[in-house]
Amino acid sequence: MRFVHRIQPDALIKPIPESIFSEEAFAAIKTRDVVFGSVDDDGVRLGLLELCCAHRIPYIDLATEVEADGTFGGRVIFSGIGKGCLFCKGELDSKEVWRYFASEDQRREDDRIYGVDRSALNESGPSVVSINGVVGSLAVTEFAVSTSGLRPPQSHLIYRGSMGIVTRTEPQSSGCYYCSDIWNGKAQANLRQYLAAKPSPNAA
Repeated sequence: MRFVHRIQPDALIKPIPESIFSEEAFAAIKTRDVVFGSVDDDGVRLGLLELCCAHRIPYIDLATEVEADGTFGGRVIFSGIGKGCLFCKGELDSKEVWRYFASEDQRREDDRIYGVDRSALNESGPSVVSINGVVGSLAVTEFAVSTSGLRPPQSHLIYRGSMGIVTRTEPQSSGCYYCSDIWNGKAQANLRQYLAAKPSPNAA
């Protein structure tokens, strides 16, 4: 917060010391103009996507990754502009969603991350600080051009750090349950399922 206030002293910052899947967090999010998701878990991503689609809030999701073979990179998905979302672009891992909401016993049976035994990581993953900076800047740029009207934002940017390039996917319009049906009121969001969930605080 100190860093933000050094740049913009009158910025209003309101931390919410609750789980993202809480009444307080959902109430705060649904009144926003745009939501940035910088989270590690696909379970959280799915919940944020459904919440934002239900309330027609653009959702910008950022992710970085280091693979077991040493390749690295990240991506930015800009949902809510009619060009696809995390779900229909295939950027949600159903197994990771399951893992987030799984019990400790279920998770223990599947205790792997980045191809490395989790116990060997000492509760951490590969260092991705510089990769985060690249992906964060891409997301901020797309947000800036969208709000300023400079150009339409890209819906899906992929940073291929191992190759030193940024690519994009073609916009798509489909009968996606989230960014088409829920966003347009054709389907009812099931937000209570997230508020009722009790994911482990140690979920990956």
